[in-house]
Amino acid sequence: MPTATRRAAGKFVTRADFGEKWPFTVNAGSVVCDMSLVTFLSGRERYALNFPGKNGVYASVEEIRATNPAIPDTKIGLGT
Repeated sequence: MPTATRRAAGKFVTRADFGEKWPFTVNAGSVVCDMSLVTFLSGRERYALNFPGKNGVYASVEEIRATNPAIPDTKIGLGT
């Protein structure tokens, strides 16, 4: 019996998709969900977006979080 391979599902998103709400300093990437792990893949780097990925294996999303121009010393939120 063949074994099933687990494949991460991804959604390519861009700054143009979100306008001023775009939370990253990079222009595009893929949001990838693999079981309970959610990451953002941009170029060759994968950034952890939720707790399971924040284990030191993936880069911190804080490295690419955009500054919120409306509120000094804060970052644009990652949620809706």
